[in-house]
Amino acid sequence: MTWQMPKTDWKPTDFHNADDYNRQAGNIMYIANVVLPALAYPVQVYISTVTRQDMRRAEWYIHLEEGLAAIESSGVPLPPEWKPRRIWTVPTWQDANRWEGNVLAIYNMAQRIAAEWPRMGTFESGGMLI
Repeated sequence: MTWQMPKTDWKPTDFHNADDYNRQAGNIMYIANVVLPALAYPVQVYISTVTRQDMRRAEWYIHLEEGLAAIESSGVPLPPEWKPRRIWTVPTWQDANRWEGNVLAIYNMAQRIAAEWPRMGTFESGGMLI
């Protein structure tokens, strides 16, 4: 499982395909199973990948929502860009933007935290131990 840059500019005319779904599922699993445990927020999420023939099944989209809900309930402080879960009967391009925007927001937040960690507990310019 690796991180893939999310698509965050979905439009009403865009078509959601199996590759998009698999990228979204993979990114949610990467955040839940790699990034959050590294930040001491243990979460386990598994979302099956799909083929082109599977794409019309609504439960696949529900798996994305459940993965994001697991991240949300992990206790990690959510970034301000995080958009809450929405009730839908048919997912829209706005849902695709939310799914991918949420994982990107968590990923970026984790990158900022990781950049600060090496400095925690160290002395910086003129600091001294008393």
